[in-house]
Amino acid sequence: KNHFNTDLSGLQGNRVSGVYVIALLVIGIFILLIACINFINLNIARAFNRAREIGVRKTLGAGKLTLLIQFWVETALVCLIAFGIGLLISSLILPLFAQNFRSHIHLKMLLQPGLLLASFSTFILITVIAGFYPAWLMLRYKTVLVLKGTVNTTKPGKVRNILLVTQFSLSTLLIICTLVTWQQMQYMQNRPLGFNRSEVISIPLGNLSGTNALDLFRQKLQGSAEVESVTGSRSNLGLGNDGSASTSVTGFTYNGHEVKTNVQFIDYDYLKTLGIKLLAGREFSRDFATDSNSVIINEKMAAQIGSKNPIGTFLPFEDDKPPMQVIGVMKDYNFQSLHQEVEPISLSLGSGQTKPLQYIFVRVKSAGLNASFNHLKLQWHQIFPNTEFKGSWLNENTERQYKSEKRLSNIFVGSSVIAILISCIGLFAMAIITMVQRTKEVGIRKVLGSSVAGIVVLLSKDFIKLILIASVLAFPVAWYVMHNWLQSFAYRIEISWWIFGLATLIALVIALATVSFQAVKAALANPVKSLRSE
Repeated sequence: KNHFNTDLSGLQGNRVSGVYVIALLVIGIFILLIACINFINLNIARAFNRAREIGVRKTLGAGKLTLLIQFWVETALVCLIAFGIGLLISSLILPLFAQNFRSHIHLKMLLQPGLLLASFSTFILITVIAGFYPAWLMLRYKTVLVLKGTVNTTKPGKVRNILLVTQFSLSTLLIICTLVTWQQMQYMQNRPLGFNRSEVISIPLGNLSGTNALDLFRQKLQGSAEVESVTGSRSNLGLGNDGSASTSVTGFTYNGHEVKTNVQFIDYDYLKTLGIKLLAGREFSRDFATDSNSVIINEKMAAQIGSKNPIGTFLPFEDDKPPMQVIGVMKDYNFQSLHQEVEPISLSLGSGQTKPLQYIFVRVKSAGLNASFNHLKLQWHQIFPNTEFKGSWLNENTERQYKSEKRLSNIFVGSSVIAILISCIGLFAMAIITMVQRTKEVGIRKVLGSSVAGIVVLLSKDFIKLILIASVLAFPVAWYVMHNWLQSFAYRIEISWWIFGLATLIALVIALATVSFQAVKAALANPVKSLRSE
């Protein structure tokens, strides 16, 4: 038996999707990894700056195990201090985070056995790698070479370069994700939906009797200079202040094949109020008593029943009721979110309990929108003093459907900034170390006539090469991740080549600005002082 199947479940905007929880987890791991790489790189650099100290300790009888433990203890102390600062910052920002994601997360959750084990394991892993590895590198060299300061740093340099490439690959990946999510959000906000969502106020009726409440409100607004038209419907468009949405679907057999359509119960002036274009036939009219058993269908529905001119066609929506006559064909419009393609829909006049109306739509004039909203609110309370006014603008309703996507976009923006900032701190430190190591070379080049610009280019080009390599490595991963994410939208952007170019340019400009500062400083230094110090 055919019947209307109504789903009154809330829209996705009220919940945090598991996809975004996973995204938060992955981004958190990325940022932690970038910070760890920074820490390891700086520890390696510090180890070679302390070469003579290690040589002296070995000469005085310090064993390998003693030196390894010393490095590990120093690293562990730094990590403990950082952990304490992290807990303090977390306690300050956690309430804001919990509010934004509607979560009950709190610091006490860290005391759960699983999280304690994960935190302890991460702490041990970081301190072992950042503490033991630099010490192990230094202990491989002969004490005489270490004391003379003639240790070859080529291999550690390669390790630092690999770690730097990894850092900026992750940063570039996050930048690309930020650009793609931002572009998709802009596309969704600006894409025509097939109806005019501007200057329309949506009001949920709650427990009020739909048709009666609509008639009372319409009569109250008659003659109001602010109001252009009033209508009603069974379902809202987008996500209103009541936080719910509904779909009504029916199926029937027509000309030997199965037909499935969404059904929307509406009131007179629905197409006029929402600016939906009528392609053929007419809208519902009070002059036709038979319209109570008529429908207006969209293009998708017309195509599904296989009729080029469906006006006058009778469709058997329900077995135990007379067929309904098609009196109009309207242009397709997005009555659902852009995650879904436009589906067949049929509009029927609502009335009573079997075809209830639960929302009122009021189109107001463009001048003085806030005043019009307040006027409607005042009129509402005069008629329904015991019912809360939950009116909202229709354009805000449609945007509210994409709360999760906006959260994801904000997550990517914030994480990209943090990742780039951390990467630049590490790059800045590496630039300082590199400039110090090449002080004598810079002095000789200046004496031989090299320009400041030439020296800056010389000192910066190696870093620029690494950033370019990092960007190229990030491209396929970023494309794969964002391509899969975009598949959740029926209407989506294409990932353009310029997004990858812009992400690379952003990473290059930031990296170049970071490195050039130290390069210019080294190039402007007095060569006499640098050569004398060597």
